[in-house]
Amino acid sequence: MTRVAYREVMQDFRQLRVWQQAHGLAARTLMATEQARRGNAALKSQLARSIASIPANIAEGAAQSSNPKYAHFLSIALGSLTESHNHLLLLEAVGALTPQTTADLLREIEALRPALIRLHQVVVAATKPTHDARPTTQNPDPHNPRPTTDQSTTPRSTTTNSPSADTP
Repeated sequence: MTRVAYREVMQDFRQLRVWQQAHGLAARTLMATEQARRGNAALKSQLARSIASIPANIAEGAAQSSNPKYAHFLSIALGSLTESHNHLLLLEAVGALTPQTTADLLREIEALRPALIRLHQVVVAATKPTHDARPTTQNPDPHNPRPTTDQSTTPRSTTTNSPSADTP
């Protein structure tokens, strides 16, 4: 069976359910902060940046030319998700968001987290080689059937120039 690289399967980021979830969460969070009580403009602004960063990084990652780059952007999206969680808790604590609004948005964050983690795991797994990558020992002398010894595996002398721990 031929293994198709994950990158070959990727098409349009808008078709990713995880992006759709993140995009909806970002839109609902931005609307909630617009309706929030006055004050805490800096924290609301920081939440707006972190929540918008989640679907943006998923989209940007999907456009990358390699799985390691894609995984990197998904990792950033996960960090932004956690940052947004923190900001929502702070906005509730200072009275800018109602407990109900915060609970609704946190439920969405907690539903998105495992999907984003799973996508990250799939992309990371697709970057790993499918064959055994352990180096093979090659004998440089084809006329000598005995394998050569590697200096790193040869036992070293136990004699040292430093004083032993039990000498005064």
